[in-house]
Amino acid sequence: MKMMGAAVLVAALGFATVAHADATSSPHQIGFYCPPYTESFVEGGFYEVATTTEACTWNVGTIPPGTPLAPHYGGLFRGIVGSSTGAGNFMGFATEAVMNRPFPLNDPQQGEPFFAAVWEVRTGPAFQFDLPRFLNFFRDGSNPPPSNGWGVIDWKWGEPPEDSPDPVIIVPGILGSQEHNGEWVIDPILHTYDDLIATLDINAYTPGLDLFTFPYDWRQSNIETAVLLKQKINEVKNICGCEKVDLVAHSMGGLVARQYIQSDAYEQDVDQLIFLGTPHLGAPKAYLMWEGGEFGPGLYSFLLVLLLSQEAHEHGYPDLFSYVVTEPIEAVRELLPVYDYVFDGAQLRDYPTNYPTNVFLEILNTNADDLLNSGVEIHNVAGELGTGETIAGINATDSTQYLPKWPHGYPAELILGSGDGTVPTPSTTFLDTQIILNSTDHLALPASAEGEIFEILTGDEPPILIHDFQLPNVKVLLIKMLSPADLFVFDPSGKKIGKENGIEINEIPNAFYTGFNTDTEFITILNPLDGEYKIYAEGTDSGTYTVETAYINETQTVEASFTGNITLGKVIELVTTVDNENPETLGILPTALNELITLLRQKVQESEIKEKLKKNLLKKLENLEKKVEKKKEENAKILEKLESKVTEQEAKGKLDTADAEEILELLGLFETQSEDVVLDPEILAALRAKIEALDIKESLKKDLLKRVEKLENKQALIKALSSLSKKIMKKSDAGKIDDAEAQELLNLLELIESTL
Repeated sequence: MKMMGAAVLVAALGFATVAHADATSSPHQIGFYCPPYTESFVEGGFYEVATTTEACTWNVGTIPPGTPLAPHYGGLFRGIVGSSTGAGNFMGFATEAVMNRPFPLNDPQQGEPFFAAVWEVRTGPAFQFDLPRFLNFFRDGSNPPPSNGWGVIDWKWGEPPEDSPDPVIIVPGILGSQEHNGEWVIDPILHTYDDLIATLDINAYTPGLDLFTFPYDWRQSNIETAVLLKQKINEVKNICGCEKVDLVAHSMGGLVARQYIQSDAYEQDVDQLIFLGTPHLGAPKAYLMWEGGEFGPGLYSFLLVLLLSQEAHEHGYPDLFSYVVTEPIEAVRELLPVYDYVFDGAQLRDYPTNYPTNVFLEILNTNADDLLNSGVEIHNVAGELGTGETIAGINATDSTQYLPKWPHGYPAELILGSGDGTVPTPSTTFLDTQIILNSTDHLALPASAEGEIFEILTGDEPPILIHDFQLPNVKVLLIKMLSPADLFVFDPSGKKIGKENGIEINEIPNAFYTGFNTDTEFITILNPLDGEYKIYAEGTDSGTYTVETAYINETQTVEASFTGNITLGKVIELVTTVDNENPETLGILPTALNELITLLRQKVQESEIKEKLKKNLLKKLENLEKKVEKKKEENAKILEKLESKVTEQEAKGKLDTADAEEILELLGLFETQSEDVVLDPEILAALRAKIEALDIKESLKKDLLKRVEKLENKQALIKALSSLSKKIMKKSDAGKIDDAEAQELLNLLELIESTL
């Protein structure tokens, strides 16, 4: 028996959760394959394995590993669970095993059902019948499984029916993939492809069996990505046992598909190719990014600029332009147009003279016949919003004053024409193929054209269309962390996302967290709720950190940021408020009063208000800061006395132990706020309610409540200070803070000081 490391095989196997006709769901995912296949079978797939006694591979998958005294069994069965005959079962492995079948498979028929199973056999007299009971369950269903330590993969013998569609791979475009803890996933931010995937899934396809996605690093050259696409196609062919796949390629993903098919590495393994808004001749929008680090209007562009700007900062570049051209971001260069589109006044320049060139697209289009004569059935879906919606050309002026930006001319005027809002129509319709025009925005094409896509792939109209996302009419809240800290966020409904107690968590629908094991850490929330979002920054080291937040829609981006100092393990709470009707009010402020005072001092020092008023404000802030520190010490002493009082009364039998423990637990929550002068009003209210409900002597109850009153604060004043501070921060950044607002702040600070 050959034993192998579980981690290696688990990574190679694509486990699938299964459900059977007898309504018994497999509680675990397992792995299994036989020669000539080298990757795990997928639930419901067709496989023509060797009929001789070849070695097959079983893997426990998510079943807890076995032990020498409690090994696992692996079995191959003809039929379905509850009605089958054994085709071999084996014992003695902990996590995985490669074992010869004891006898050949005699005369298997096309479409005949088989299933592979792995199950545990527990130790001890009480479990001595585990093995026969599992076999009974698998063979005739005469008893239920004796435990949940089992899993199966159903599969069928032979080749897929001829009328079955080829497996389809969805290839996204630029910004269509994101990295999540080192693994690429398809657009978890805008969910561009969710409706298309759901429509294919509910009608005829099965994810992992004949429906796949190909997320990738869209910053790198399409030439490199095409190599990875070839690997993905080979992986899918191994899973399905088929010779060809279909590709649905959106935007730049179409250039990736073309690069593979037009290369010497092409293996004649693409049957149908559907382009969705592919810029075959490039897009003038790319000129803005490559030449000046800008990307024009629109939700898609705003989001792209924000994400790349963060990367530029983290890589030490002074601005986005330097990052794009120095790294470089090859994908941007490979989207540059390869035709005449830059004007000098009324004179149109001849490409490539005095243009940023795109050698990649020049070569691809010179050899376009390699694609058209490849035997691939090509369909081209192009968005058409009418004239005046898409950047079609650029009127450039002298750029000397902007250098090194705009080396080929500053875009004094953007010339608009027909297209999908991103790619001009002549670019999307360049290839002489079957063209389908769709009056849809570039970003919405995959969802809008899902019906046509399904019909092209299968030859049938889809019975059901899924439309859950209304792209591009969505909003995005972006919260970014610039090290050294990790992120954790509560939304207004109390749902959370981010790193909590060292574990990644996400309870918010359609939200995305990159994970904390990544160079670039951020959270996005699609269509955020109105209200306060609490942001917690947990120090991973000592130093300066910045939390940036942005609200993005189709017409604007509103940004705010907060910078402070943090130490290892320290947690700082900030708050940002979303108002979808008035997004320009977005801001971000600390909730701790001392942090707010530090921020206000900086803004007051930078202001141009009357000198006397400035001195009074700075003095008031200094006094308040000292009083805050004193108040912290008082809070700690009050908490300590209250805890002692509760413990003492419990020991005397005057306070029920359960009640005492609950009160002490609430007090423990206050101790975690030791850095704040303002304690959590919700916990204070809970503590007061608990004491008032106690069945104890009235004198003792009054004593406890009196101590609680010492902890209560003027929460409304602190909220007023926070609100006024947000207003001052915004006006200060724009240089508009005036004496009246400074006086308002001074009055409020005096009022707060009098209450502490």
